[in-house]
Amino acid sequence: VVALRSVRYMILFPVSYVFSSMLSESMFLFFILLAYVCIQNKRWILFGISGLGIGLTRVNGVLLLLPLFIEYLYHKKYVLKNIKLSEMFWFLSIPIGFLVFGVFVWINTNDPFAFITIRKAWGSQLVNPIRVLYSIFKQQWGYDSYVAISVLMLTSLIALVYQKIP
Repeated sequence: VVALRSVRYMILFPVSYVFSSMLSESMFLFFILLAYVCIQNKRWILFGISGLGIGLTRVNGVLLLLPLFIEYLYHKKYVLKNIKLSEMFWFLSIPIGFLVFGVFVWINTNDPFAFITIRKAWGSQLVNPIRVLYSIFKQQWGYDSYVAISVLMLTSLIALVYQKIP
């Protein structure tokens, strides 16, 4: 049964093998899920640890402050008198994790923003992702590949909707 489920999930989500390796993406997702579970279960020390992990593993983890805070407010029924300062303190762990990462980078490279400046060496720049996908489909692969990928995605979606996954 486990093997059958594994094969099904691998067919439906072919790049999921990335999450089985010790890369920052899998750790980042783990810490995000742990943070949400900790908010729901009111486990604030563990939330602080997951917040440090979020800040340490990915630079854009700081952007999760807003969604996590909205989740916190949801569990407090959006009533300001239900908010406790002792619980709010643990939200600081995310930017603290980011700052610890910046200090680590600064000690090793003498540049606290080396993770940004190194992107130039790789030829990386900020670009609209929709524009990138459009250029890939139109210029590099052509119309036939676009249709093939669209049909594959639609077929996967139909299989997901009409088949119950045990």
